[in-house]
Amino acid sequence: AISEKLFLREILVGENFSDPVRMLYGGILCKSPRSEAPKSFEIMEAFYIQGSDPMSSLTHLVGLVVVLFLSVPMVMSARRSWSTFLFTLQFAFACVLLLTISSIFHMMAVGTPARDLMLRLDIAAIFVLIASTFTVLHGFL
Repeated sequence: AISEKLFLREILVGENFSDPVRMLYGGILCKSPRSEAPKSFEIMEAFYIQGSDPMSSLTHLVGLVVVLFLSVPMVMSARRSWSTFLFTLQFAFACVLLLTISSIFHMMAVGTPARDLMLRLDIAAIFVLIASTFTVLHGFL
């Protein structure tokens, strides 16, 4: 964690550390000097300099697509009773809400008022999803 901070400090402040910097890339912790950083890492650098987290945003967007795709048959199969349909619909809505807000939050630059607002909305959406999960379980039991 310390060496990752040094690497980001080298990028942000422009300090050049002569020692190899440890960085996490592709799930493997490796030692690599700044000049030997993989090209895909350099592409992502611009986003991380701004403080955003594009990989988290991308995974949340992929999850959103999967939830949208799977929630249609889930809600359609719950048409056997009005209450089951509503419980399932509100759970699907909570999942979509959380993934949408979270993907937007992770793409925003750090230190902006909009990111602070999105952080609060992201945490609120997490609580909504937790409550929605309990509501569905309570409704089905």
